[in-house]
Amino acid sequence: MLLSVKNIKEEYQAPRPVRSAFNFRRHRGNNMGAPPGAAMRLPTAPRREGIRMARRPFKPCAYPGCSELVSEGRYCPKHQHKEKEQMAERHRYYDTHQRDERADRFYKSKAWVATRQAVLTRDLWLCQDCKAQGRLTPANHVHHIVELRDDWSKRLHMDNLISLCASCHSQRHTGHYEGVGGGQ
Repeated sequence: MLLSVKNIKEEYQAPRPVRSAFNFRRHRGNNMGAPPGAAMRLPTAPRREGIRMARRPFKPCAYPGCSELVSEGRYCPKHQHKEKEQMAERHRYYDTHQRDERADRFYKSKAWVATRQAVLTRDLWLCQDCKAQGRLTPANHVHHIVELRDDWSKRLHMDNLISLCASCHSQRHTGHYEGVGGGQ
């Protein structure tokens, strides 16, 4: 059977609306007349033999001169090692020229791990910058208001530490934060 726009329109019937997970539980598992406890049915397009939608467009391998098409990542399986080499080179440069070894040892210490946990607990695991703007965002970073390189003695002071989400922590370190104690 040839598929045409007319045939597809005739075959396709819009799926019945599905309740959200919240409403699904609220209505005791009732899935549009299904018995309680039945699995929730999600709307799907009709399946037709031979027709398949690609999940992601294929891109050429990033290795110069390679025309292999890849759906995920930058390199084909033959050149996958190049990505690992590039990342290792970036890490090697950072470790050699930029990393502060004393700070690195500090962040792995038991004292820092315990203090970090105490700060996150004190702030109820919420980002304090987002909270000040009326948003509730989970915190996963603890930020030194006065940086370690500026005053090493304040590294474990609870008053010098604040819980932040990744986005706000990044903003503070790139200088885009306009609040108290932000940016360099």
